[in-house]
Amino acid sequence: MPSGASRSPGDEVRGTSLPSDSGVAPITRINLSPPSDSVTMVELRELYHQLQLDYTAAISQIERLEAENEVLRSNQSRRGAPAATPQLAKLKKDIVNAGHAYALLVSPWLDPGVLGYNSSPDVDPLNFEWRWPSGPHGKRLAKERQEEAAAAELFKLLNKYPDVKRNFGDPWGWEQFSDAVQAQKNTATCTVKKNRATIFGSVDSLLGINWSAKVDTFKDNSDLIYYRGEATGFSTLWPPAIFPQHRAGEARVRFRTVSTALTIRSMLYGLGAVQDGHQPKGNTTGVHLGIKALTPNLIAFAALLVRHSLGYDREFKVTGQSSGANNREDFEYWCKWLTKNWRTAAVEKTVRWLSAQVFGSFAATNAAEHVNVDSDRGIDSDSADDHLDDPDSDDEARLLAIAARPRPRATPASFPEFVRSVHESEPIDIPFDPSRAASTRSSSHRATSHGPVSSPHAPLPSTGSLSVVTHVEGSDSGADPCIGSEPPVEDAPEPPTGSRAPEPARPRTRARATRKNKP
Repeated sequence: MPSGASRSPGDEVRGTSLPSDSGVAPITRINLSPPSDSVTMVELRELYHQLQLDYTAAISQIERLEAENEVLRSNQSRRGAPAATPQLAKLKKDIVNAGHAYALLVSPWLDPGVLGYNSSPDVDPLNFEWRWPSGPHGKRLAKERQEEAAAAELFKLLNKYPDVKRNFGDPWGWEQFSDAVQAQKNTATCTVKKNRATIFGSVDSLLGINWSAKVDTFKDNSDLIYYRGEATGFSTLWPPAIFPQHRAGEARVRFRTVSTALTIRSMLYGLGAVQDGHQPKGNTTGVHLGIKALTPNLIAFAALLVRHSLGYDREFKVTGQSSGANNREDFEYWCKWLTKNWRTAAVEKTVRWLSAQVFGSFAATNAAEHVNVDSDRGIDSDSADDHLDDPDSDDEARLLAIAARPRPRATPASFPEFVRSVHESEPIDIPFDPSRAASTRSSSHRATSHGPVSSPHAPLPSTGSLSVVTHVEGSDSGADPCIGSEPPVEDAPEPPTGSRAPEPARPRTRARATRKNKP
């Protein structure tokens, strides 16, 4: 138990309260080193007397600790309360919250070296020149500074939790923090996977995908191969899934997709966050942690989950078990690209657009990502970054005008209105060149015909009770560990006003005793 944790005087059980001095202090170490040969008898008596006092104090403190432990056990058995003092319970809650914030805003992976810092390193993690230096040793230096930058961002988060900051050097705190980071990563992954039918509902060629099928079936699907970036002419580092439709490879619009926005909403607000008109509640992760702005790391994490959700890896790890995808390296590279270009005109527009979808009114989502313009910058290389501050060809005023136009009402109601409206308004709003779109995909690597689609809009998974996934394991059957398990719902829907929940069926009982049993 961390030092300083104490029991509230009001916590009693069966009329027994904890001692008033229940604050736990370190037990005094008794000096057992033998005296020197020149010590007099008087000095030996004084030393013996002092040892007796130290021993008595240690015994008294042990008795107080045993009494406190007994009260805690009694409280737990009677009320189902956690076996911890209120101060310790609050400390653990703050550590868990800090771990969740770290997974979302810093990195879904925690390097052991980050926990070795007792204070914040004197570095600026957003200083691009320091974080990613150039030169022949730049890659090695960037790797070395990765932990230092993560530690600086961690202690910036801990400013919100002063008790955690004071006790962060405790191994118990490290264990709780590491478990919280892992749990948040797994919860976000499973929530996004369960929402795939809606997240990718704006992608025409993915409407017929059976997302509840085994992940092994996704490996050879031609549409998924294309969007994962595994087709010839594309790369998994910049897969078409993180670009708007028909604009794959344009550096100006990286990450500006409906699927990225819906993924971030799922990560922050749970399963129900992709529903039209959804309003986050206070018990959701994003509201509880006070996340009100996007960061390069959060966008990069969401983009990784977009690609992972289209793949055939059962678990989200540093390296894909089946695909071999370099998730950690690509995450770092995307963070690098976003940090470098964060203040450019194009990336600022992407961040504004994503922020409107994630934190704004979800029913009035604009169709900016689908607007296509003639451009000769549709190349997938870092040289395209030189044009990110050029006068914007897809000017914001035109996009906002398109977003403000009235749109037909969506049917069915379970499908988000903005996704449906984008498709219905596309022939009018979007100047689309078929020849340009045809050159984007390689016909030799994408099938041009598909089987019949049973339903154009797959139903959303049902929501369940609040739960946190602490560990996700793959199975030999090839089933996705996130499909069919208890969903990590953080925002369960409320019943409509005036409605009553159905009563459970009552067991049938005999109306009266038989003649044989009648007295």
